[in-house]
Amino acid sequence: MTIDDSTRAFNMLRIGRIGLYFQSDDTKITGRWNNTTRAWEIDNSARNEVRKGLRVARQLIAPELINIPVSIAEGA
Repeated sequence: MTIDDSTRAFNMLRIGRIGLYFQSDDTKITGRWNNTTRAWEIDNSARNEVRKGLRVARQLIAPELINIPVSIAEGA
C-alpha cells in the first residue's frame, strides 16, 4: 500500500463484510478502508484492537471480542 507517498507492506485484517483494517509490522501505523470515500485512511484509535484481531486470526491467542470502529451503511 502507498500511504503518505511511501510504499510499505502491511498486515491486513478483514472482519467479515464489516471492515478491512491494516497495520504495520511495528504497529505504529494502523488504519482502515473508508467505503464512503473509497480510500485507505490512517486511524490509530484502534491500534491495540487491530493487533489483537491479527493475533486471533493467526491463532496466536484464543478468540475474543474486539472493539473496532466501523462505518455505518448508507440508508441504515
